[in-house]
Amino acid sequence: MDTKEVDIQEFVSVFLKYTAGNSPVAVIEDGKAIGYLIPVAKYSDADVAALKDAGAALDQLLGTGDIDMDEVVAEVDELRKESSRQKKTGTKAA
Repeated sequence: MDTKEVDIQEFVSVFLKYTAGNSPVAVIEDGKAIGYLIPVAKYSDADVAALKDAGAALDQLLGTGDIDMDEVVAEVDELRKESSRQKKTGTKAA
């Protein structure tokens, strides 16, 4: 991820723009970096609710004994590897 360099005066004048972004910003004064802003990921209430719902559904499935946690972990690992391969090659699964 590239770090953008901005003069402190610009940084202060458009602070909210940089805090809403996803990229780090180096704050420069007199040609020298005096600090860095590294924005944290922001999630919507809907994203958080969906994640909680998914977690509750997984807990319920695990409680029934119909699925095995090791199988879930293996499947997630495989999906992450496939996603990583797709990002590298620029392809998507069919």
